[in-house]
Amino acid sequence: MKKLIYTVCIFTCSSLFARDFTIIQLPDTQNYTGRLDGGTPEIFKAQTQWIVDNKDSLNIVYIAHVGDLVQRGDNNGNDIEWLNADSAMSILEDSVSTGLADGIPYGIAVGNHDQSPEGDADGSTFSYNQFFGVERFSGRDYYGGHFGSNNDNHFDFFSASGLDFIVVYLEYDRNPDVTVLTWADSLLKVYNDKRAIIVGHYILNPDKNAPFSVQGRAIYGALMANPNLFLMLAGHLSYSRREDTFNGNTVYSLTANYQVRENGGNGWLRILQFSPSNNEIRVKTYSPTLDSFETDYNSQFTLQFDRITSVEGLWLIPNKFILLKNYPNPFNPSTTISYSIPKSDFVILKIYNTIGREIQTVFSEFQNSGIYSINFDARNLSSRLYFFRLQSGKGFVDTKKMLLMR
Repeated sequence: MKKLIYTVCIFTCSSLFARDFTIIQLPDTQNYTGRLDGGTPEIFKAQTQWIVDNKDSLNIVYIAHVGDLVQRGDNNGNDIEWLNADSAMSILEDSVSTGLADGIPYGIAVGNHDQSPEGDADGSTFSYNQFFGVERFSGRDYYGGHFGSNNDNHFDFFSASGLDFIVVYLEYDRNPDVTVLTWADSLLKVYNDKRAIIVGHYILNPDKNAPFSVQGRAIYGALMANPNLFLMLAGHLSYSRREDTFNGNTVYSLTANYQVRENGGNGWLRILQFSPSNNEIRVKTYSPTLDSFETDYNSQFTLQFDRITSVEGLWLIPNKFILLKNYPNPFNPSTTISYSIPKSDFVILKIYNTIGREIQTVFSEFQNSGIYSINFDARNLSSRLYFFRLQSGKGFVDTKKMLLMR
């Protein structure tokens, strides 16, 4: 019988739950997919390929595209712009290169140029839903659902370093839809245990002090009473930022759009690196095409946020069962599986294949309250996707995916 090596943290284990992770804010790509001179789709592909190539080193866990995938929402029936967008975003979905069955989780806001007639903020989203509709995302673990019959307004889930997030996407409308805002508000209330991010296309104006747009003001006004809301991401006009506080809760709004630059934007994107152990978000602006950073006031900055870790603090004593994703993933031949137990309990960890057949019982034993980390050695298993499931005697069950690649 193999000997398991446990790391047990009863009073402090910040290194286990405080690993830095990254969200990418992907600005307007309309000039890459559909400029009049043919566009520069290779720059768009370079952005998404860079994300995949740096997924592990930066621990990239989610990508938020802020809208205007294309320049002409219908383009008189010519789908070339949408095909360019599909080709670039599909790079994020490749299970082999990303090592994830569903690819790297991502969502896309509907911008005014994603609607038809061209640039109409209240136009049709037929093509958007044809290429990036419910059918594309349905069944993926991170996809939460949608409002109404299409994907114009939808939401995702993701987790990182023991923290749970909900990301809500709101279509750009000149006249804010009260029913959509009510739906978004209900999501933040139902999932009030998850930190909330709103993604819309046009939330801020680039003027001094970055005033809200009409829709941005309506979004913030409808959602500001939710204490789990902390971040709003947008594009559309230049780049700017602001912060607002209501009842002691601060919400950061960040706009990024570089479409007026050379080559349709030169591939600039936003890197939001969350550092739970330091209670901060470090924001950087980078271009894979130029291999360069921008460092001005609105391009490189740090946001202080004392609720990154948890409402209770730094996870000194766990208050609930948590099963984290294994790391590294993909792995060869061993990986670390981490979890927390709020009260002493009988726990079982098992490994399954993709058809549900049990491959191995890693342990089945009574364990005290604490935060645990074990090294799982898979050298006797073949390369493929596996599932690991943690189950407690008190009814907790959670399952995660891991990929063994030799």
